[in-house]
Amino acid sequence: MIPLLIAVLANIELPAIFNDHMVLQRDQAIPVWGKAAPGEVVTVRLDGSPARRDRAGINGYWRVDLPAERASVTPRVLRIEGRSLRTIQDVLVGEVWICSGQSNMEWSIQQSKDAQTEIESSEDPLLRHIKVSRATATEGQFTFEGAWQRSSPEVAGNWTAVGTHFGRRLRAELDVPVGLINTSWGGTRIEPWCNPAALAKDNMFSELVDSRRAEPQAPGALFDAMVHPLIPFGIRGAVWYQGESNSEEPERYKALLPLMISSWREAWGQGDFPFGVVQLAPFQSNGRWAELREAQDLGAQAAGNTGLIVLLDAGDPTDIHPADKQTVGRRLGRWALAETYGRSLIPAGPKVRAVTFGDDVCLVELDHAVGLGTSDGGIPGGFEVLFLEDKKNWKKSPATLDGNQVSIAGEGIIAVRYAWADVPETANVMNGDGLPMAPFRWTKFGW
Repeated sequence: MIPLLIAVLANIELPAIFNDHMVLQRDQAIPVWGKAAPGEVVTVRLDGSPARRDRAGINGYWRVDLPAERASVTPRVLRIEGRSLRTIQDVLVGEVWICSGQSNMEWSIQQSKDAQTEIESSEDPLLRHIKVSRATATEGQFTFEGAWQRSSPEVAGNWTAVGTHFGRRLRAELDVPVGLINTSWGGTRIEPWCNPAALAKDNMFSELVDSRRAEPQAPGALFDAMVHPLIPFGIRGAVWYQGESNSEEPERYKALLPLMISSWREAWGQGDFPFGVVQLAPFQSNGRWAELREAQDLGAQAAGNTGLIVLLDAGDPTDIHPADKQTVGRRLGRWALAETYGRSLIPAGPKVRAVTFGDDVCLVELDHAVGLGTSDGGIPGGFEVLFLEDKKNWKKSPATLDGNQVSIAGEGIIAVRYAWADVPETANVMNGDGLPMAPFRWTKFGW
């Protein structure tokens, strides 16, 4: 019994994120961690680079930070050695992104538009993906079930469609390996994805974690089971597609989104890494999707270093899971290339910067408005205004585009909004790159 116990303790344990075909994040220190027997010295080496050592603590945990590496397409071996030896084969160095959210992020290529074509053209050994298995917990977990895969027609059909098209855009532009970590679960709210420690410190949400439950919708339960095992794996950033399950509570969501983002950043300890937020696409729902889109916008702004991906032109009013995932992923890629990688691209569509209410005109100033026009070549639609003499009834209003401005004529305008509906059918403003204008509302006096 005693020799068997010693043998068990001597085995080095690693989280599932460390396995064959993995991608490591370039140009920053590379954390590697695991478990071993208390006091055991563990040596970690990536072929061709200096080794690092650590001694397992009384709880068995150890961690080393390997030196930063440049991008590399050459397969290498990661060796972790103590009283036993673990080897990870076919390790590349490139760009690593978290892909998270609910069903529209989890939605696979084989469920999406042009599935057969996308699967048949998926051969790319430098694009890799790992799916974190669905799980819940009431405390932070060490590992999960999952394995890295190389993109090929045999496996890519089951990958996140949004994440895959995002990764393909990065691959095409950056020409380095890309690793996608898919931790998503359809139908889930945002609360389960929040770090329970952050919820506990917030006066508005602390009661949510007074009693912990290992259920899919329980606050903190998915963070503990599906995010915690990934920390502090080196990443460039995260992309997030979620909100449908929180559409009844936009005010709450406006506070929870920046809390979740900041809680992930704090837990990772890698600074304020970029976070791409996908705004809800048109769908005939409960009449509050415009408010939830606003909450996504304002929440992302509050978090900082975020991008908002607008999908007013890429939804399906009758399907909460629009088939077009190419547009979503490619727009996420465009945002990342512009804002994270410094490419000369407009990151997104027109977005309100300021509104001026004059005596007889309302002027809306926009960012990202080069080539401002309409998608159908018609007059700008989707604008509504409130007048001083009638503060309750929104009225559709014609608009004029000029440079980076939208002009709406009328005496006594006190508020303006754009694309304010679950399905804003007449909203058609875009920039010269064909990117749709973000919905907004603005008032002279405050809501």
